[in-house]
Amino acid sequence: MGDGVAKVVNRLREAQENGKLDLSECGLTQIPDAVYMMMKDITVQSCDLSQNLLQSLPKKFCSKFSKVTEMNISGNKLHTLPDELRNLQELQDLDASSNNLDRIPQVVFQCVKLKQLNVHSNCISEVDVMRLEAMDSLETLNIKGNPLPDDVKSQLSDSRLNIIKS
Repeated sequence: MGDGVAKVVNRLREAQENGKLDLSECGLTQIPDAVYMMMKDITVQSCDLSQNLLQSLPKKFCSKFSKVTEMNISGNKLHTLPDELRNLQELQDLDASSNNLDRIPQVVFQCVKLKQLNVHSNCISEVDVMRLEAMDSLETLNIKGNPLPDDVKSQLSDSRLNIIKS
């Protein structure tokens, strides 16, 4: 068994015990089917897929792990997030930093319990501040390291949210 495969299997066994799925730094380009099989009847509360090579998040992933409250998908190559992310109705903390997002994906606005959103170090130049403001649960937005125009920076400065932008 290769080192990468063994690492994933060991992490899945840990997740079966503690409900925290940590597949960070596993060199993943996709989510292996073994993840779905081994975690079939396990409630996952926390999911860390950071520092991999993912270009997309599978639709199936969001459906199979619908009880996740914390998700870290930072340090991948994501350009967008699947609409199925809205199935994560318990999601409170989303770290999508250091990806290739050019805007905050529309599906994020459907995450009704989201409190913390981290999108620093992407390519975001457009922000719908009014939609962010309309998210009752959202408390903190980390948007530093993005090429924001001055008018967006000004709107964010006037926001009720705790904005981390520099």
